[in-house]
Amino acid sequence: MTQADYGAAEEAAGQGQFGDPLANLRLLTMDDVCVLLKVKKSWLYDTVEAGAIDAVKLGKQLRFQPSAISDYLARRARCNSPKSDLRGGSRGGPETGAGAPPPGER
Repeated sequence: MTQADYGAAEEAAGQGQFGDPLANLRLLTMDDVCVLLKVKKSWLYDTVEAGAIDAVKLGKQLRFQPSAISDYLARRARCNSPKSDLRGGSRGGPETGAGAPPPGER
């Protein structure tokens, strides 16, 4: 995935010409999301199965709307904020960040 692809993926959630939200729709593949989040496919499959990241199933393939990835990261950021962390702040260990297990699997 090139830098231009990242920009296109970010813009894909926006509206296209004449207000049609599907005009510029671009779905991300498993490989695209794994590169973006720097995670393994097995983690991504488990996270989708747990319902933490929304995916679109096209036949046997999973595809992701860029907004679904953004939403997941925003929820994780709120979950890892110092105010919501019962341990007194995010420690940055292996249980935090994009590679952390989905909520409920810790």
